Amino acid sequence: MRKIKIALLLSFSAILLAGCVVGPEYKRPKEVLDKDASFINSNSQSKKNVDYAPDKWWVNFADDTTAELVDIALKNNQNLKASAARVIQAQARYKFVSGAKLGRVDYNFNADRSKRTPDSIASVQNSYTHYLSASYVVDIFGKLERNNRAAWDDILSAEYSRKALVQGLIAEVVSTRVAIAYINKQLQISKDNTKSWDKTYKVIKRRYNNGLTSSLDLRLARENLATSRAQEKVYEQLLNETMYKLDVLLGRNSSTYKELPKLDAPLPMIGAVSASIPAKLLDRRPDLMAMEMKLSGATERVGVSMANLYPDLTLTGTYGYSSGSFDKLTRPGFDIYSLVGGAVMPLFRGGQLKAQVEISEAIAQEMAANYASAVLNAVREVESALMRERVLREKLVNLNKSLVESQASEKLATQRYLRGLESIVTVLDAQRRKRVSQLEVTKALAQIWQARIDLYLALGGDWQSETKVEKKQAKNL
Repeated sequence: MRKIKIALLLSFSAILLAGCVVGPEYKRPKEVLDKDASFINSNSQSKKNVDYAPDKWWVNFADDTTAELVDIALKNNQNLKASAARVIQAQARYKFVSGAKLGRVDYNFNADRSKRTPDSIASVQNSYTHYLSASYVVDIFGKLERNNRAAWDDILSAEYSRKALVQGLIAEVVSTRVAIAYINKQLQISKDNTKSWDKTYKVIKRRYNNGLTSSLDLRLARENLATSRAQEKVYEQLLNETMYKLDVLLGRNSSTYKELPKLDAPLPMIGAVSASIPAKLLDRRPDLMAMEMKLSGATERVGVSMANLYPDLTLTGTYGYSSGSFDKLTRPGFDIYSLVGGAVMPLFRGGQLKAQVEISEAIAQEMAANYASAVLNAVREVESALMRERVLREKLVNLNKSLVESQASEKLATQRYLRGLESIVTVLDAQRRKRVSQLEVTKALAQIWQARIDLYLALGGDWQSETKVEKKQAKNL
């Protein structure tokens, strides 16, 4: 019989210590896409091996200027510093929450002096007490454990959010670098166009002075020259503003861009996507991982709300000394101690506790829907970037053909005008078409770069080691 009682006591103690965790366990929401499939717009026929490489995807551009700008941004960007501070905050909150599972120990010292006057006889009494007190909450229903898990999920979410911010910053730095190269090219085209128009204007003016052309031709040439010079100023303004933006991304004061490395260096043309890209790469996207950790934390907090419906068991113990004389405060025989176990069961809270459970469940449902929506949006971003790059490459082929024809047309129109076979309007139209073709080619090159940047960002990094910059056959932006 005694053994049975001991066994029952041990079993009850084990239940108290192990606890009975209430509430749902986290499960990843049902996938909204087949992770074994490939993206529609990737090369599904390719047999190339995929090498998952989320870090340093920008080095694939083989552009030293881009790599140097990214390094500067990662060291100095203020938003990254703020994000790192948020991770530290989450770590500190985890330490704070996890400390509740360990209980608490306090030292107490009290000194009291009181005077009483019963029957007109004054009595002065002193009392000195010092003791250690310890309390421990038995986590029967897992409230503390779930709080601890939720706090850990918060750390992971903050760290993944920091990584997502890093990826976003890198993409923005590279995009700004591309924009600067693009604007520089536009500015150079405009300057070349101004030189061409200045040369044309001088020819027309000489012909006008010799009575070989009308004043209308002269005014049209002068108007186009002035317009081209004005356009140069527009590009110069846009270039300076973009440089200022880059300064902020790099954690520098605006207008210090002149100290930055080789911003006028041309960009190499990047090779086409040649491998099949599996959808499972989305599992590494830091923003999706951050959202999933938020969902996991919200699920744990449902359990916390449910555990609040059940009683809390607290064990408290004290040990110390108490005496009317300070000299005897630590002597044997004056020691005191106590051991108390207490349970608090909520009986009536006006429906607040059940309402809190409903709130927690609704928050978790919201997080689950947001996560599923984010996955769908991520798929859209990947497919859009792949499709956009493919279409832009096809467009670039025709734009290059158009540029060749417009250059030949401008040359022919100018020759025929000088022989008196064409009007100045034909020359103006040919020069305008050539300039538009030059700008469109440059714009398409920049858009291809941006599509690739968007693809890296949508996939959370690089996907293969075989896609490299084709230096030998590259065209520069």
